[in-house]
Amino acid sequence: MKNFFTAFLLILAAGALSAQLTINVSGTVTDPMGTGVANVDIMIYTDSFPTGGVYSNVVQTDVNGDYSDSFQVPTFLTQGVFWVTMVDCNGNYLTQMFAWNPGSTDFTADFVYCANGACDVAVTATQVPGTILYNLAANATGAAPFTYSWSTGETTQTITVDTSGTYCVTITDNTGCESSDCVTVVIGTGGGCDVTIQNNPAGPLTAVASGQAPFSYLWNTGQTTQVIQPNASGTYCVTITDASGCTSSDCYVYDPMGGDSCSLFLVQVGPFIEAVGYGAMPYTIVWSNGAVGDSIVPLLGGTYCATLTDAEGCTSTDCLVFDPDTTCSVSLYSFPVQGSTGYQVGVAPNGAPPFTYLWSTGETTANIFVNSSGTYCVTVTDANGCEAEDCLTLALIDQYQVSGIVWPGDTINNIPLVGLAYLIVYDPMAGTLTAIDTVPLQNTPFGFSGYDFGDVPAGDYLVKVALDPSSPGYATNLPTYYVSELFWNNAASITVPYVGVAGFDVFLVQGNNPGGPGFIGGSVDDGANFGGGNEEAGQSGGSSPLEGISILLLNEFDDPIAHTATDANGEFGFDNLAWGTYQVIVEVVGLEQGITWVTIGPDNPTAQVHFEVTEEGITTGILEQLARQSLALFPNPATEQLNLVLDAPEAAQLQVQIVAATGQILSSR
Repeated sequence: MKNFFTAFLLILAAGALSAQLTINVSGTVTDPMGTGVANVDIMIYTDSFPTGGVYSNVVQTDVNGDYSDSFQVPTFLTQGVFWVTMVDCNGNYLTQMFAWNPGSTDFTADFVYCANGACDVAVTATQVPGTILYNLAANATGAAPFTYSWSTGETTQTITVDTSGTYCVTITDNTGCESSDCVTVVIGTGGGCDVTIQNNPAGPLTAVASGQAPFSYLWNTGQTTQVIQPNASGTYCVTITDASGCTSSDCYVYDPMGGDSCSLFLVQVGPFIEAVGYGAMPYTIVWSNGAVGDSIVPLLGGTYCATLTDAEGCTSTDCLVFDPDTTCSVSLYSFPVQGSTGYQVGVAPNGAPPFTYLWSTGETTANIFVNSSGTYCVTVTDANGCEAEDCLTLALIDQYQVSGIVWPGDTINNIPLVGLAYLIVYDPMAGTLTAIDTVPLQNTPFGFSGYDFGDVPAGDYLVKVALDPSSPGYATNLPTYYVSELFWNNAASITVPYVGVAGFDVFLVQGNNPGGPGFIGGSVDDGANFGGGNEEAGQSGGSSPLEGISILLLNEFDDPIAHTATDANGEFGFDNLAWGTYQVIVEVVGLEQGITWVTIGPDNPTAQVHFEVTEEGITTGILEQLARQSLALFPNPATEQLNLVLDAPEAAQLQVQIVAATGQILSSR
């Protein structure tokens, strides 16, 4: 097995590493037939936050598709996370995240290298400069080679058009998988033009124009240059005019401190200067002497600087005066704890281990958590009795912005997501949850999708994200509450105001439908005027259908399968289901979930269920009817036989299902 070691850093002196905890990860990469795939790169990496430990390594699978790796962390670290990532045959980044603690140190991350049917195509339109022509390109993913079939009859990857209209292409990959996409082209009478604002976080904004040169620029700030430097957060717009008189506009929301910001601290550890970084992984660190990496060994004393650039383009720079003759020293660094109300302040000691710590707060650990402004100092004593002190001043400002990145559950690839984010406020006096705002997902210039509600009033909130049926990943990513929960009563709340930099990222829960011939459908209404008589069981008379109700489908093991929403008639359906037992769940914020168990198989390939949603709760629609009947069950408890007597004053069709506490269906008739 090949092993390519790229970087390893723990921001601690060597002696402090004497007590180590070993984290082991292994797995297998297979093709869809289960055969191991050799020579696939597997990336294993940790975040540097919050304790200062950074590990990054790349290993390759052997001839059987197997790989393994291990890394060590100090035992005083009680928990942490790491990621295992693979790039599949379609160029998609597949990732799995694991959380370790002293009782959980062995992990398995298996991957499928090239899943059958995993293909897609996206059409891009690019104007030919100085003309009215557009080049259309079909960008396909899947198992190469591909064939192309355009609505124009052409079969090449790219075509050129000169007429306004909608153009579609269907691609077929080597496995027979098909995918289609369309694009609408509008041919301008003046030759056509366009402009896009290219941003640099906390840096200048550049208007990138296309059309007939030369161009003139007019920003909403009154500036007329191609490049401007914003001096405050806000929305910046530009209108360009080309030589033919064609005009085009674009806007950009500039927020140099928003989202997931980054930071960098340099610390001296013996003969090393080590960089403690925080930001969107992966990030790079470039030193003033030209070196690249997490640490350097200076040959001379003096000032050394480094700049961190993270995956979202955020940059941070720090400098340190290196003294090769220092007997002992200490440096403090801090990072915001995402989604919390404070900062983690850590120690990087230099001297003879082991070290003891005494903070101005009275604490004696290597790291402390702070949630108020002030100056925090620590005195470190090494094994030789040498003492060193350092202080760090934090100005924590109350923050009211609720925003975050939305991560698909099946990939970390930067794909543009389409959907909505919902802001739900909790009223402790009334004990109610109310959706107060909805915003569309935004796609950043770095390829990430996210949401931003801006500043909100003080209070406790839930955030829910749901993809649109037109969005990439809709079929496999279910509506999810922050941080990564299917149900509102399990979701983490966001308390506003908070301090520090908090990106409330949502990790979408992934559903996996293996496919099959089965179908489960049903309806949801408001339960008014429940009708019995000769009506079909579960149907209502005089009630109103409810549109847009979230319906989740889980299997008997609580694994997510799929999601849908009711249509204008209050109806929903799940098709292509494998035989088995499922939970059909109605999810309405503020109400206990309505759940019914359904089993489908060769003798019962389809099933219909009905729910009623009222202010009192969610039921399967039969409870109101049963409340008007005389129902008896005996004996109780029952062992081999259970008798049901129903004295109904009117005719009705009822389905009776006996389900054990484990979820096993004992009888259905």
